[in-house]
Amino acid sequence: MNILAKKCNFDYTREICFSNIEKYDKERLKKFLLSQSTMQQAIKNNYNSIENELIKLDKTLDSIFNGNTLDALYSYKMKIAIK
Repeated sequence: MNILAKKCNFDYTREICFSNIEKYDKERLKKFLLSQSTMQQAIKNNYNSIENELIKLDKTLDSIFNGNTLDALYSYKMKIAIK
C-alpha cells in the first residue's frame, strides 16, 4: 500500500505516466499560446501595452518554425484510486 492509499483510505492506487507527440506549425502554437487564460486577460485589459510583445512573438515564431511543422512532446500523469 502506498502513501496515497494510506492517507486517503484507498484500497488500491496507481500513478500512470504517459506522453503524446503533437505536430505544431507556427499558427497552431500561436493560437495555443494566445488561448491561455493569463494571455487572454492581458490582451483584454492591456492590449496597447502588449501589442509590441505580440509582434515580437510573431517574429520569433517565424524564425523558429521557418515554415516547418515541429513535434511537441506532452507528458501526462494520471492517478487511479479505488476505495
